[in-house]
Amino acid sequence: MSTLFCAAAMVGAVFGCEAVENVKSKDEYGILQVIEYEQRGSSVSVVEIVEKNGYWAAGFRAGSGDGNVWVLLNARYSPYYKQVPEGPFKVSQQSIDAVRRTLHVSKEVLAVLESRASSGGS
Repeated sequence: MSTLFCAAAMVGAVFGCEAVENVKSKDEYGILQVIEYEQRGSSVSVVEIVEKNGYWAAGFRAGSGDGNVWVLLNARYSPYYKQVPEGPFKVSQQSIDAVRRTLHVSKEVLAVLESRASSGGS
């Protein structure tokens, strides 16, 4: 009986941790959505980098040329690549260099941006 209780407690702890991670991840999406809303009127030409509540985001011109796409640079919770809104965007080597200079970009995000730049920025 005690083995069953320990197993149940371990499963509960794992799911509890996952639930906390999901909430934290949603908080990060919320911060990214606030940044997108606040910057909606601006037109990003190469890259725009902003900080909010300890999180850094980079804005890129949408692939359609209509609007911007925002990428969270330093997500702390999975998934580590977060983008608002979804869709292609223009990324150049110049913009990647600017993102890298912030010193606030995760290796996962940098890899995604570099792959988009090498595939023509979409």
